Amino acid sequence: MLTNPRGRFYFADNPERHRDYFQKIPVSKLIVNPYETVKLNEVMLPDDRLLTELDPSTGTWHKGDMRAYTAKILMSHGINLANYGINSSTAISERAHPYTANQITAIAAVGRYQNGVVAHGGSGGNGMVTIDSSLGNEWSHEVGHNFGLGHWPGGTDGTTHRPSTDINSAWGWDQFQQRFIANFMWNKRNGQDQVCCTDGIGIPAFEGYKFNRDAMGGGEPTSPISKYTLYTPFVLEKIQNFMEKKATFDAASSTGFSKWNDETKTMQEYEQPALLLVKSIASQSQLNTIKDDTAGSVLLGYINDFDITKVETGDGRWIRDIYLPSAANVAAGKVVNVARYSGYGVTVHINGQSVNLNRGDSKFYISDGKVWQETSEAQVAENNPTRAPTDSGVAVTTLVGYYDPQQALNSYIFPALHGAYGFVYQPTPAESLNTNGCYVRVYNGRNYQTDNYQLVGFRYDDNVMNKFHINLKQADAPTRAEVVCDNTVLSSLDIEKPKQDLKVSIVQSDSLTDSTPTENSAPVAHAGEDQSVLSGATITLSANQSTDADGDELTYVWKQISGLPATIQSIDKVNISVILPESNKAESYVFSVTVSDGKVSSEDTVIISAQPQANQNHAPQVSLPQSMEAKSGAVIEIAATASDQDGDVLSYQWHTSGLVYQPVSVSTIRLTVPEVTVDSQFTVRVVVSDPTGESASSSTVVKVKANNDACSISDPNAANYAIWSASKSYSGGDLVSYKQLVWKAKYWSQNNQPDNSDAWELISDVALPWSTQKAYSGGDQVAYNSVKYEAKWWTRGDQPDVSSVWTSKGSACQ
Repeated sequence: MLTNPRGRFYFADNPERHRDYFQKIPVSKLIVNPYETVKLNEVMLPDDRLLTELDPSTGTWHKGDMRAYTAKILMSHGINLANYGINSSTAISERAHPYTANQITAIAAVGRYQNGVVAHGGSGGNGMVTIDSSLGNEWSHEVGHNFGLGHWPGGTDGTTHRPSTDINSAWGWDQFQQRFIANFMWNKRNGQDQVCCTDGIGIPAFEGYKFNRDAMGGGEPTSPISKYTLYTPFVLEKIQNFMEKKATFDAASSTGFSKWNDETKTMQEYEQPALLLVKSIASQSQLNTIKDDTAGSVLLGYINDFDITKVETGDGRWIRDIYLPSAANVAAGKVVNVARYSGYGVTVHINGQSVNLNRGDSKFYISDGKVWQETSEAQVAENNPTRAPTDSGVAVTTLVGYYDPQQALNSYIFPALHGAYGFVYQPTPAESLNTNGCYVRVYNGRNYQTDNYQLVGFRYDDNVMNKFHINLKQADAPTRAEVVCDNTVLSSLDIEKPKQDLKVSIVQSDSLTDSTPTENSAPVAHAGEDQSVLSGATITLSANQSTDADGDELTYVWKQISGLPATIQSIDKVNISVILPESNKAESYVFSVTVSDGKVSSEDTVIISAQPQANQNHAPQVSLPQSMEAKSGAVIEIAATASDQDGDVLSYQWHTSGLVYQPVSVSTIRLTVPEVTVDSQFTVRVVVSDPTGESASSSTVVKVKANNDACSISDPNAANYAIWSASKSYSGGDLVSYKQLVWKAKYWSQNNQPDNSDAWELISDVALPWSTQKAYSGGDQVAYNSVKYEAKWWTRGDQPDVSSVWTSKGSACQ
C-alpha cells in the first residue's frame, strides 16, 4: 500500500508448508487459494480521502488506517463476502461478515505511513488473518483465533504439552515424511524442572527438555521438519467443535454448502440464509422517532429501505402505540416484525384496526401492496431464495471498492484482484435490477455481454461510503467495470488480465500417503526476517528456517547484494555475523543466502535497514542569493536552497522585515515589494531546522529602486481629517486621512488599509499608483509611470502600459 510488496508471504504458494500446517489441525481437506500480489499506488479510504504518497496516520504492527480499512475490512472481508455472494456492506465495521464457512483470508500487508514503511501482522479472527511472518508460531496463533480460540485457553493446564502418562499429551505425526514431532522442545535442554509456574502449575521436563506450549499459549515450532506449532489435545478438541458448527463450501451440494449434523453424524446440505436487510428499532431513542407518528411516515422510510423492519419494546424501552403506514404505499414483499417484551402494554395500529400484543408476542406482517397480511418468521424465510453459487472452485477476478449512494463522496474501484479458486453467483436479472439505485456493471470480453450486480441503495454508516465486493469468473474474460447510481456512472475500471498462472493447492488425507518422493525436491531457502538496526551494528543473519522436503543435509552460502560494503564472517554457516559500516545517514543493505541439498538449490534475500546513531545528527545547510534587485511595488519570488546530511525533513521560518509574503512551496516565498520614493533596501532571512532542533540560517538583501518619475500625489484637504488607524473600527460614511489623501468608508471595517482594500473609497481627486495586488473595476483610474490610466473592465495584475484593459488618459501630474 503506497510502497513495494515485501515478497515474503512464504505460506501462500508453498505446497510443502500447506501439507505441514494441514497436519496440525483436525481437518480432512485444506484448500489454499493464492491471489496475485497487488501493489496499490493510491489508496482510497471510505471517508473519501485519496492517499497517493503516504497514510498520515501512524502505522504499527497493529495500527494504521490502511491496515484497518484497506487490508482487513475491504480486502480480507471483501474476498470472503464475495465468496458468500454478498455484493455490498459497511466499509468501516466487521459486523457485515457472517462467518458462515471455515473460510479465512490471510494478507501480508505493508504500507507507507507518516512514520515510514510498516509491515502489519499479529492479528487474526472473524475469518481473516493479517500476517507478518507466515512461518512460525505467528501463523499458528493468528489462524487459531479464527477457530474461536483466545489466549491461553484452559490456562496452563490447557495450553501446555505433557508427558505420555498425563492427560493432554500427544505427539504430532507427519504422514508425508513418516516422522513424529515431539511435544517437548529439542532446542531447550537446560536442566530446569518446570516449563512454567505462573499459575502454580509445574510440569517436569523430560530428560531436561522443556515441554512445549500450545500455539495459543506462547509455544513455538521446534521440530526440524515443521514450521508450525503443535496444538494440545485440549485445544484441538475446541477447534474440532468450532469447525463442526460451520458450513463448508461443497460443489456437490445443490445449495453450494454442506454442514455436519451431529445427530445423524453425516454431512447434510446447508442453505445460506437469505440476504435480507434488517432494520431494528429497539432502543428508547429509536422508538421515540416513531412515537405518536400516526401516519407511520417515519416507519415508512425504514420499510422502503429494508427488507424487514423490526420494532421491539422491553422493560425500560417502550412506547404504547406502533402505527404501520398504509400497505398501499409499501412495495409488496416488505415485512414488519413487531414484538412486545415489555411489562407495559403495546397496541399495533394496522389496516385501520388496533391489535393489542401480549407480553412475549412477536408478530410478522407482509405487504401485498394493498393490505398488511399476517405471516410467520418461517414463511418469511421461505419466501426469500437462498444464495447458492452458480460456479464453485473456479478462477475468479474479485472486484472491491467504495461507492456513495448519496453521490456526495467519490466512488472508487480498486485494481482487480485475481485468485485461483473462488465462488461465483448469478448477476442480478434485468427484470429485478433497480436502475435508479446503485449497481456494478461488468463488460465481458468472451461474449460481449454486460452483467449487473445490485448494491444497497443507502449508506450503511453516516459520512462514509459503502464497500462492494463481487466475484467474476475469469473464464468470462471481464474487461471493464463501472459503479452506477441513479443511472450515473460514478467510477470505472479497465480490468487487467491476470499476470500469473495461479494454481490452487488442495491437501487432503489421501494425498499424504506417499512417504517416498520419486523426485528430489529443491530446498526452500529462508534468509530470516527483515531487520531495523543502528548504523555500525553487528547483526546475526540466520537461515535456520530453511527447509528440505527430502530431509537432505543442506549447505549455505551468504553474500551481500547491495549497500555499503559490510564485513561478513563465515559465509558458509547457517548463522553468520555481519558488521555494518558506520554511516551518518540511513542505509539499506540486502544479503542473500543460497541453500543447496547437493543437487539443486534455492535463494532468498533479507533487507537490513540501518539508521544513523542518535549522536550522529548533523545540522542542515541553507543558502539564499547574496542580493536581489526589484522595482518599487513589484512581486518577486525568493527561493532557499537547503540540504541535510542526515536526510531529515526540514522546516522553514522566514523573516522579511515586515514585508508581506505568501508561501509558494516549502522552500520558496512570494514577496510584495513596497512602493518607495527613494532607493531602499530590505533584509530577508530564512532559518531551517531539522527534527532535533539543529538549525542554519541565511540572509539576502532586496534592493528596491524608487520610481523617480512618479508624480507627487497629495490633497491639501486631507489635513482636515483624522489619520486612519488599523486598531480603530469605522462605519460606512466615515472620512479619514491616509497618505495625505481623503478616503470614505463604504461599510463597517477594521484593519483594512484604505489604499489596498475594497472597504474604502478614494475621495481626493487624484489617481493612485497602480498596484499588482489590487483589483480594479471598470472606470477606476490609476497612475503608472506618470501617466493616468482608466480600466475598461474588472482587472487585477494587468500592467497598464502593456494590457489592453487600460486606456491612457494623459499625464497623471498636475
